[in-house]
Amino acid sequence: MPTGLRDASMTFGTLLRAWRERALLTQEQLAERTGLNVRTIRRLELDAPQRPRSTSVHLLAEALGLDEGEQARLCEAARRSRRAASTGDAPPPAVTVPRQLPPKAAHFVGRRRELDTLDDVLAGDGSPAESDPKVLLIVGSAGIGKTTLAVHWCTTVADMFPDGQLYLNLRGFGTLDPLEPLSALNLLLRALGVPAEEIPGEPAAASALFRTRTAGRRLLVLLDNALSSEQVRPLLPAAGCVVVVTSRDQLRSLAARDATVRVCLPPLDLRESVALLGGVSGRATITGEDSVVRELARLCDHSPLALRIIAERIARQPEIPLSEIADEIAVDHERLESFHGGDDAYSDLRTVLSWSCRHLDQDTHWVLRAVAGLYPGVDFGLAAASALSGLPARLTRRHLDRLVSTHLVEQQGRDRYHVHDLVRAYAESESRRLDPPPARQAAVARLLTWFIHCLYAADTAFAPDRMRAPMVRPAELEAPLEPVGFPDVPTALRWCELEHQTLTALPAWACANNAPLEACQIAYLMESFLAHYKRYHELLDSHRAAMRAVPLIGDPRLAGHLLSAMGNTCVELLLYEEGSRCYRQATRAFRECGDRRGEAKVMGNLAMVSIDGQDYRTAKKRCEEALALGAEAGYERGRAHVLDTLGEAHFGLGDYAAAIECWRQALDINRDSGALFVQATNLTNLGRAHAASGDHAGAIRHHLDAISIARSIRSARGEAAAQLNLGFAYRAGDDAAAAEVAWRQAFDMFTELGDAKAADAWAELRELRELRRSAG
Repeated sequence: MPTGLRDASMTFGTLLRAWRERALLTQEQLAERTGLNVRTIRRLELDAPQRPRSTSVHLLAEALGLDEGEQARLCEAARRSRRAASTGDAPPPAVTVPRQLPPKAAHFVGRRRELDTLDDVLAGDGSPAESDPKVLLIVGSAGIGKTTLAVHWCTTVADMFPDGQLYLNLRGFGTLDPLEPLSALNLLLRALGVPAEEIPGEPAAASALFRTRTAGRRLLVLLDNALSSEQVRPLLPAAGCVVVVTSRDQLRSLAARDATVRVCLPPLDLRESVALLGGVSGRATITGEDSVVRELARLCDHSPLALRIIAERIARQPEIPLSEIADEIAVDHERLESFHGGDDAYSDLRTVLSWSCRHLDQDTHWVLRAVAGLYPGVDFGLAAASALSGLPARLTRRHLDRLVSTHLVEQQGRDRYHVHDLVRAYAESESRRLDPPPARQAAVARLLTWFIHCLYAADTAFAPDRMRAPMVRPAELEAPLEPVGFPDVPTALRWCELEHQTLTALPAWACANNAPLEACQIAYLMESFLAHYKRYHELLDSHRAAMRAVPLIGDPRLAGHLLSAMGNTCVELLLYEEGSRCYRQATRAFRECGDRRGEAKVMGNLAMVSIDGQDYRTAKKRCEEALALGAEAGYERGRAHVLDTLGEAHFGLGDYAAAIECWRQALDINRDSGALFVQATNLTNLGRAHAASGDHAGAIRHHLDAISIARSIRSARGEAAAQLNLGFAYRAGDDAAAAEVAWRQAFDMFTELGDAKAADAWAELRELRELRRSAG
């Protein structure tokens, strides 16, 4: 590669032009080789406003003879590609200010030396121009108070970071799988407002994008419960930011290469342990001079988590002498030490947890084992806890309130809970010891049934006319589970966003719990949410997990639909070979079971791939085949989808009247079914076609209708795009003032979303301003 092409920040247009010239091709020759319009080549080399189409990128890479590394660079540049504002008149960058720090723990005590160390590092952080971020490591044993210290300090200094504070639990130690760096980067970038479709699928590229998005910003990042230096290093932001990392591991590699300071957290000293016991219990009479108090602190190994659990019991039952509590814990300690061999690093905390659980009633103890030992997510809601435990929501809340009061469960908001990873590990071992396999399996089945009902209801809100039967027929909800419904798209979206980390883990978890059919059904029901909101990486991961279960269920129809969705997602992510393979496998699966609807669906998807490559004649032919297959199967919803694609083919061929007719028919079908997402798309397309045919009033009317629908379904990005198109329609109709209003609204919304299309709206606004200046 020429030396000048090694800069990872080079634009798509710069790379394309350099590699075209290396191949000794003119723009016209490259257009002929790829089948693209020469005007398209020119616009791409100029980094014009449109994002390069995914299939166009593939055609260009093949025509230019790019090797694998060069193809990856071109694809990555395509994802980032937007028209850059190259003058000082550029729009202000789109900025999202996250405020993600958890609340501080009550009754924080001690740690003065460690707090002073952290303060000193920050006080010396005077220059954001340094080459690296400040990295502060807090390491120590389980339950020692690392997270409590980190959150306390971060909350105290949060005002010094006006660009926001990020928090992420990396799940390094506990019963859940550690968070992979790419998944962590997805969460961090989305918190900064990066659209899901612009997040690379390769960890190194995503890490580079994170550094780019944090450059020049004053951010505080708290990475909690890290597994290793290798997990943390890709998550480090740009210079000027401060990172706090907590871990049970010493993180020696990170400490040697990247860290500014490492704080090794010891147990609390006696004075601090006594202060914590007294503060949480509310007993002013607790002093370090009391030998029983000293013994309690020793039995807890001065662990803050263990001390809080004991202090709560003291507060709840003040009539019990402290000596009796100490004796009970000592007995439990001897029993567990003999059982576990006495060399377990967590033996003291396990002793306290065992003692605390012994004072729970039977149902409360079961709820703890269920939500902490069986649940597949980091946090959970009341309804999920009720499903898992098999108890009515009213009783489940009562038991959770008891667990919160004993510090075994943390409450994060109304009906929302979290469990410390040490409590989770203890509860899992207790569940395996106490709960017979049929009881555990029944709990898993109830939870999966509940999630399938929720997802079915959400999918119905997102795509009311989508074909769900016979692929998914939810089992009957049995008491105490209650029917779930979402009255509209925003309500369904809020639930999916709240549960999305658990949802994307469910297919693999279901497989691991011998529920292959439920794994596939959950993946299928998540498609609308994940695809509509462009969570492509999560969709692909969940479907890959589900496909591992397909051989166990023998349902080619369901497999075909999963593969078809994977094909669409791969195309969006520029993974063409895997996408083509998925489409071929989907077609074979549908033919195996004689599903003509499924065949029509895949053919319609292939037509859209042809549209993406601007091969409109092939797209038209494939649409006609899909319509014939769909008509044979009576697939009306599929007909609307194919008509939408056929309209694109006609539009690309310049037959605007035919395009309008296709999109009008698709809109009528979608209105009858209530499918709001696709109605907005139909209206936007009709606006484009009317504008292209010179009917500016018709274009404006359709774009306004699209804006109305986008608002009703809380699709801010859809509304912003419609405002951008509306501005073009007003401008074409010589209403510059109205165009300016529409583009200003589009710019503000894209900026709020952190979407690079803000630059497109700004470019139009700037051009209007320049025209006014030149007109005098």
